[in-house]
Amino acid sequence: SDSQRSAAAQELGEFVSDIHSLPVAEAKSLGVDEEDQEERLPYYFSLAARTLDSHRDRLDPEVRSVFTRWLSEIDTTAYAKDATFCHADIWHKHILHDPALGRITGIIDWTNLCIDDRSRDFAGCWTYGERFTDMVLAHYDGASENLKRRSLACYKAMVVLCASEDESKRGFGWQLLADNLDL
Repeated sequence: SDSQRSAAAQELGEFVSDIHSLPVAEAKSLGVDEEDQEERLPYYFSLAARTLDSHRDRLDPEVRSVFTRWLSEIDTTAYAKDATFCHADIWHKHILHDPALGRITGIIDWTNLCIDDRSRDFAGCWTYGERFTDMVLAHYDGASENLKRRSLACYKAMVVLCASEDESKRGFGWQLLADNLDL
């Protein structure tokens, strides 16, 4: 329902605010790895471009065109100075939601925990669409249009990687693409 979706967005926005509030120095003292943002994000986006290029011949021309446009719109310079303590893999497979309660009951898979650009923790929200992402960001301390754009760029790169490598054209990346061609 709309009210449950709104409540879940609020819970997720507040949760991400809480984890991002841990001071970077404290996270480092606990052994959390710091990603080199000036190298990792450009590498991630270039990996998406290389993956697209290596699978170019078997992709539908419309899909190839959308992916090419998405990757050309990414500005990696916007990421270099926004490091924070991140879960770095929040998306539908890692959000536990109890429909009976209408609540998020947990966030799992903390294996990517790191100090990185905060946009990584919002990229997975796009799986539920722009409206949901906006609702999550409305409950996040420090939300901005720049953060929203960066999270969308991360999401698009993830879709390019997943869909380009999925030869069956039935996998998760293809479903994300089908739902989001207009982004």
